[in-house]
Amino acid sequence: MKSLGKIWRQLKQDPSIDTSFFLQLLEDENLALRKLAAAHCLGLGIYVFKARRTLKNLMREKNPYISGEAGFTLEAWKRNGKKLTF
Repeated sequence: MKSLGKIWRQLKQDPSIDTSFFLQLLEDENLALRKLAAAHCLGLGIYVFKARRTLKNLMREKNPYISGEAGFTLEAWKRNGKKLTF
């Protein structure tokens, strides 16, 4: 997951980098990774529909950390004019 932060910074500097790997991360079995990937997609403005749907689905999880963070992420994204920064 630390690597995802580094990749995010590289993508902010060079938007020509292929981002299709995020589509796989949004389907990963690791819920925390899926949540983080969705947040990064919203921050980068890529795969927004799928990222929002992923976070909404994660909000239904029994794990309160995952569901709460997914909800907070969506709320922050909406509150900040549909922009996220890390």
